[in-house]
Amino acid sequence: MMFIVTSPFKIPLLFLARSQNKLYLLIIVPCLFISVVADETQNKNITYPLNWELGKDYTAITTNNWVYWHYNNGYSALEPYGKDLTNGSRFPQSGANIIFQDGIVWGARVNGEVRVGGNTYNSGTVPGLNKIYRIRPDILNITLMELKREVGAIFNVEPDLVTDEQLNKIYQTYLFDLENWPVHQGAPWEDLDGDGVYSPDVDHPGIANAAQIVFCVIKDTNSALVQYLYGSDPLGIRANITLWAYRNPDARFGQVVFKRMQIKNISSTVFDEMYVAHWADVNVGSYYDDVVGCD
Repeated sequence: MMFIVTSPFKIPLLFLARSQNKLYLLIIVPCLFISVVADETQNKNITYPLNWELGKDYTAITTNNWVYWHYNNGYSALEPYGKDLTNGSRFPQSGANIIFQDGIVWGARVNGEVRVGGNTYNSGTVPGLNKIYRIRPDILNITLMELKREVGAIFNVEPDLVTDEQLNKIYQTYLFDLENWPVHQGAPWEDLDGDGVYSPDVDHPGIANAAQIVFCVIKDTNSALVQYLYGSDPLGIRANITLWAYRNPDARFGQVVFKRMQIKNISSTVFDEMYVAHWADVNVGSYYDDVVGCD
């Protein structure tokens, strides 16, 4: 069973499909969102770790006109820099904050009990892998200027101002992630020889024609985090998250980040009446002058 929601521009924004005990969710993130919009004037009571490491705990889609952040524990959009954590993902890269923070929220009945989890200002999930992965197929042929442009977008500085240490950090992380792409954990790959078996010498990691791919796994197995989020017990979910983008900065796809979530019931119980929502705190520059949904 599949549901498709489209924008006024006839761009599909959200897909839901169900197969046995798995639920597949695809969100396409342009400058318009199908989401539950948050009120940032309220007290968020946000708790964030202070020891995030770039390339391990978080990364970003930067290949088109977005700088869109994603974290290994399920957080997304929030920019990791600054003590006050007031900035989100930028569109265009040199422009304003568009999304302060967003995430996936799910809910279902288990034996008649309502259970809710996911990610909003606080996270109800933990990493399922020891790091977040990001690859770009052309990394071995990337030019120094292109690498500087990407590193500048990540650190929000002009390309000429990036340091050799920053360049080396991003480049070496790309090489590691390409070499260790976690296909066995569900990371996407192209089966070029059609045998259904991933062969690094033949098949390609990632998604066909995508210029940048991010992959991580999250689980709602920490009861304390789920209770703190919505006062609920965990459902027992594992979610594989894939983000990707195409290098078309002057075309429609240059304004889009694709996000796919594969949700699996890893508990021994049955979920009834399950719902999944894309939650977003949308900022058009600043939270106090948002006019969401208007042009």
